[in-house]
Amino acid sequence: MIIAARFGTARGMLLCKVGAAPFGLGIAMADHGVGMVLALVGGAVMVGGIVAGNVISGGFLQSYCPSGIYGRVSTSMQVVNFGTMPLGAVLGGLFAGWIGLRPTMWLMLSLFVFSTAILLASPVRTLRDLPSRPAASRISTPCPAPA
Repeated sequence: MIIAARFGTARGMLLCKVGAAPFGLGIAMADHGVGMVLALVGGAVMVGGIVAGNVISGGFLQSYCPSGIYGRVSTSMQVVNFGTMPLGAVLGGLFAGWIGLRPTMWLMLSLFVFSTAILLASPVRTLRDLPSRPAASRISTPCPAPA
């Protein structure tokens, strides 16, 4: 990936996920004319950043996790990721009925932007590249084969 080669995998992931998130606020500006352009561009940049960041983090997982547990790790991440989507849909619907659609869009997209602070507060922000394997002191015994 061009971004990871140019900036490093850690910085590239931060650029994609943190840098693209504020563009999502353009979605809440959807209206006729300029508002529609802001919504389309903002949505496209946000989705593009999320996809590119996920490609980088997926490559990190593949190189970092031992092959014996990679399936469990990626499945656990998918359960958390996809398992929270129905909760977000229900909360979005409740808030839209309570405070209206546009304020809900502003609220949810603002929370999305602020959620990137987790990445900025993590040690990843100090790295150029994500590690390709665990540090030697952290390596434990290999995982047993499934029964």
